[in-house]
Amino acid sequence: MNLELSKDRIEKLISEILSKTDESEFQKKGKNIYITNNERNIRLTINSFTNRIITADKLKEKTTNR
Repeated sequence: MNLELSKDRIEKLISEILSKTDESEFQKKGKNIYITNNERNIRLTINSFTNRIITADKLKEKTTNR
């Protein structure tokens, strides 16, 4: 996917993902918070100290948090 998005568009997309993600799909492990949204087929990894997004990965298939 070769997309160029503005900062505002990225912030809007992330806000939409977070607002539509069930609380059970948030998981903290060590210094990172993993947010898995199966409906949008995406997983965000956020550093819990800086609150910065480390990665935004497209999922190959639906997952369950363990």
